[in-house]
Amino acid sequence: TYSWSPSSGNIANASAQNTTAQPLTTTTFTVTVTNTAGGCASSDSVQVNVINLDSLTVTPAGPFCVNGTTAQLQVDVPMSYGSWSGPGVNATTGVFDPAVAGVGTHQIVFTVNGLCGTGADTIDIVVTPLPDATINSTPGLCNTGAAINLSAATAGGTWSGPGITNATNGTFDPTTVAIGNHIVTYSLTTPCASQDTVIVNVISQLDATITQVGPYCTAFPSVTLSAVNTGGVWSGQGITDATAGTFNPGTAGAGSHVITYTISGSCGNVDTMTINVIPSPIISIQSDTTQGCEPTLVSFTGVNNQPGGSCLWTFGNGVTSTECNPSYLYTTAGNYSVSFTYSNTIGCTSSVNAPNYITIHSQPEAAYSASPQPTSIADPIVYFTDQSTGVIDSWQWTFGPFGTSNLQNPYFVYPDTGVTAVQLIVTNINGCADTITGAIIIDQILTFYAPNAFTPNSNGKNDVFRVYGDGIEIGTFEMQIFNRWGERIFKTNDYYTGWNGLRNNTGDLVPFEVYVWKVNFKDFSGVDRQYIGHVTLVK
Repeated sequence: TYSWSPSSGNIANASAQNTTAQPLTTTTFTVTVTNTAGGCASSDSVQVNVINLDSLTVTPAGPFCVNGTTAQLQVDVPMSYGSWSGPGVNATTGVFDPAVAGVGTHQIVFTVNGLCGTGADTIDIVVTPLPDATINSTPGLCNTGAAINLSAATAGGTWSGPGITNATNGTFDPTTVAIGNHIVTYSLTTPCASQDTVIVNVISQLDATITQVGPYCTAFPSVTLSAVNTGGVWSGQGITDATAGTFNPGTAGAGSHVITYTISGSCGNVDTMTINVIPSPIISIQSDTTQGCEPTLVSFTGVNNQPGGSCLWTFGNGVTSTECNPSYLYTTAGNYSVSFTYSNTIGCTSSVNAPNYITIHSQPEAAYSASPQPTSIADPIVYFTDQSTGVIDSWQWTFGPFGTSNLQNPYFVYPDTGVTAVQLIVTNINGCADTITGAIIIDQILTFYAPNAFTPNSNGKNDVFRVYGDGIEIGTFEMQIFNRWGERIFKTNDYYTGWNGLRNNTGDLVPFEVYVWKVNFKDFSGVDRQYIGHVTLVK
């Protein structure tokens, strides 16, 4: 079986193998053949072109820019049925090249010659010249400046890029972008496209802020001032180089000086600063004394009219101090030059020297000998010999609580036993004194006594046996009592405790007979002493 389509093609018999059709427009006809035995189908198509010369139409085109791309012209019939003519058009392909045609209005014709006769249609294509998008010169702008409108040779385009806040007017606002170069584009699109770019340089508003300096001392060397941006001019009292910004405190003199820094130009700036110049401090030396005997502690005072600074002293012997009011102990005789240097809080320094300011006199050295030593109360006279060194002017002896003397070599008779301090003070011609203290020993005479009998009958008389003496170190005392068989019946270490006749002073009364006693102690000079004797216990 056969099936033809579409029905709009006025097919005479759509199911015939061969049929006729009368299409009113160009139509594609499709026939489908189906095998009745197996149901297999196959299709094919053919296009029938219908040309109506009365309505032949070329599609309008353009306008085109003279440097634009080529364009394919369109007509409502197959181009193979006709040909093109006119400036810039390819007769066969219908491709229009505006560059070949050139600027102007060009008549383009499509002509059909064939079975249906002759027909043609004509269009006018306008080729416009290339517009000039050249951007006019743009100055550098300060980043804090007002917005400006950019311009180009041909108006009507669109502006774009960083800083453009109005694309139509080309408004560029430097406050909206960073410092540096920014590429701005100007584009023309109707009817022809043209474009130009420009670099807008946004410059930082120059900052004349001066770096604060000072205060300075009048004795300080010149300094070079600085500001955030260079290239300006310096002025003011003490400026010795306006370009380099050299400031000389000595030239400026003491006081407060206003310094001005000016940067000229559209992005220029001005700043001022006050520099204080301080005079050197006024200082002097004071001390509680300028002379003394070795050793002498000298308290120094550094006087200044600008408190709060730092100090340095030299005491004439290589020793220094950073205290402002130091004390120094001079231990060696001599003349000493003292210097004092004072620096105020910013380093302004003054110094004062005092040659041979401190005089330290030699100190005598007290010494003596005493003879005889030790001695006893039996011979209590002691002779003193001065052995002091130095130019001695006076002597002062003190013999404990017993007396004094101002002789060089005195003697003294001690009235009592014991160890007594002796002091000698010697003074030289400069009033320097030295003292020595010693001890004089007047020994006791050792005496010892023990009774040979006692009567422990509780009558209050001779009831206790004990020993007596002088010169006994009682802390070393020991007494023991033995009977005739050698048995110890009593012992004591108390010098003041005697034997009462009872065994160990607490038991029964021992028999009335002779007993042996033994006493040990150290005497006043530390010598061990031992005494043995007999005592009779009597009724």
